Amino acid sequence: MIRPLSLCLIAVAALAAGCLPLEAKVQWSPDGRWAAVLAPDGLYLSDADGKLSPLVAPGVKAAAWTPDSKRLVVLRRKTLATWKEVTALFPEAETPSEEFVAGAKRLKAELLAHEGSMDKFEPKSLKDMPGALAILAIMYLRDVDPAGLPEKLGPKWEELKKVEAQAVLLEVGDVAEGVVKFGPHVAKTFDDLTTLRLSPDGKTAACVGIPAAVKAEGPSLLVVAVSDGKLREVAECVSSYPDWSSDGRFIVYAHAATTTAKAGGKDAAERLGTISRREVAGADGALLEKFADAEDLASLLFNERLEVRCLADGRVLFNALAVNLPCAKAEWPKSGELFALDMKATPAVGRVLSAAAPEKITDNLMWFEVSPDQKRVLISTPQGISIVSLADGRVEATIAEKPRDLLNLPVWRTSDEVCLAVSAGSKIGSAARSEIVLWSATGTKVLTKSWPDKVVKGMLEVSKGTPVEEKKPGEAAPAPASPPPTGPKPPKPAP
Repeated sequence: MIRPLSLCLIAVAALAAGCLPLEAKVQWSPDGRWAAVLAPDGLYLSDADGKLSPLVAPGVKAAAWTPDSKRLVVLRRKTLATWKEVTALFPEAETPSEEFVAGAKRLKAELLAHEGSMDKFEPKSLKDMPGALAILAIMYLRDVDPAGLPEKLGPKWEELKKVEAQAVLLEVGDVAEGVVKFGPHVAKTFDDLTTLRLSPDGKTAACVGIPAAVKAEGPSLLVVAVSDGKLREVAECVSSYPDWSSDGRFIVYAHAATTTAKAGGKDAAERLGTISRREVAGADGALLEKFADAEDLASLLFNERLEVRCLADGRVLFNALAVNLPCAKAEWPKSGELFALDMKATPAVGRVLSAAAPEKITDNLMWFEVSPDQKRVLISTPQGISIVSLADGRVEATIAEKPRDLLNLPVWRTSDEVCLAVSAGSKIGSAARSEIVLWSATGTKVLTKSWPDKVVKGMLEVSKGTPVEEKKPGEAAPAPASPPPTGPKPPKPAP
């Protein structure tokens, strides 16, 4: 279902429900020259020697490089504090839909009719609205139709003045010699988009996030041409990590076949699902006017952190639990595995890891990434980071222990070099704090050695949602603070 702006005022609240996907906060350009650094306050650039730029753009939450390494496509969060700011970004909100206005009026009527303490007020009208749409309804009443509310709410009225909505903008920036120049935003939405994946030709972006104007059972997958900015839905109830086929015509994704579990709920990891694909673009890379029907390729147990990666030889890699049903509770698998779906004439699924691979690397396999030359795969588990050959499934190297203590996922810089986070006290990091390190078979280098504590700890050790002081674009990063006498103890990662 496509959600037109005029119908639903697609919106996102400042308070998004559910779990955020795990993040790779350092994204290297295909030529390995520059890294897009996603810090709590926004986007920075770094070169391979660790020279960090001033803040490039505030509020950036996802970034992807075009294949030529000359442009960055980003998702940037924009705070809207007033209804006037909402209508400035979304002119169609000047004349909101009858459905939206009716919902806002029901909320107002409940507020005015309520007797007793407002601390115990639970309006029924908000139960019919997603949280994001409810935020917009509150802002609309506060700024457009406030009559009687200040007197009724008393001190609570002051709290309503602080309510804000957040839009997400898709922007494209030209990169030259470490400087990024962004043009006008390409697309705008109030859906809470959290992940971004570019097509092989860089013409189209796939985004995953929670839709704002419906009560979602799970994240939705949308695509948008970088040139025209029209967001179009591909599928609902998908995992956070889809991919493009090597020819750029298909989106391949994990999809929940049953939708009884709420996004991020306890049973979200135990739904039946599929690896599916849908043709969305032609041979020229342009989006089709009408998408083909989805095609299911394999069955599995679904959760929202399943990852899909497509190889040039046609294989589709994905991580999942290996289950034979029916099975007794004691037989339920305790670890994920890496599989390859071979898309030849008779599709077949097989395990990637060889029997000789250490058992511990499949313990809750939570992330993998294919090397640029597609010869190896980087696997991250709570026990360590391993490099596995795709030719024979054998482990070639183990890099670090317990990366799950940190909030950054490892990625490839080149086909021979890995960028990863290590905890304070690591032999390849530093004693005083967590660091981001470049690792290769010939040696290691601490990338973040000269980076300020505020950036490094904010990226690696601070739970999502922790307030960080914002700086304006172009403002230099603060000087590094003196390290504490003992290394900080990394907290558990945010859900």
